[in-house]
Amino acid sequence: MNLRGIGARSRRSEEGAIAFMGLLLVPVFVALAGIVYDGGNALAVSRDATDVAEQAARAAANDLPASYLDDNGATGSLQYGSDAVSVGDAYIAQAEQSDAQLIGGSCVVQGVTAQTVACTATVWVRNQFLWTFNIPSFTITETGTAVIGQRYAPS
Repeated sequence: MNLRGIGARSRRSEEGAIAFMGLLLVPVFVALAGIVYDGGNALAVSRDATDVAEQAARAAANDLPASYLDDNGATGSLQYGSDAVSVGDAYIAQAEQSDAQLIGGSCVVQGVTAQTVACTATVWVRNQFLWTFNIPSFTITETGTAVIGQRYAPS
């Protein structure tokens, strides 16, 4: 019985096993990098979209005159409400020009007694790693609100 031949044969049969394992693990590592990097980028962009939406809502709420709300807190003139919405929309449009990822947004006066301004901002996020898995980009929409009659300091 030749034991040297058995050991040599088993060693040869394992050749290339490391390369095969490496080939299988590369997509796993790329997916993990995509989740970490692109996910972190999405969180940062989402935070930026929230900031824009909140600032637009504050600008719109600050634009409303004190006479918008009467003593009971009920709605005042709807004309002022549409003017405030225009201010919020203008803030979002200005932010769009300075941020390539911001692709749109809008503001509305909402609530049962129309005492709140809500603005949304939508951002487009381009993936750096996940595009290899046919996920090139996605959009995130965030909302910010401000109470009418409460004055907000500029930030």
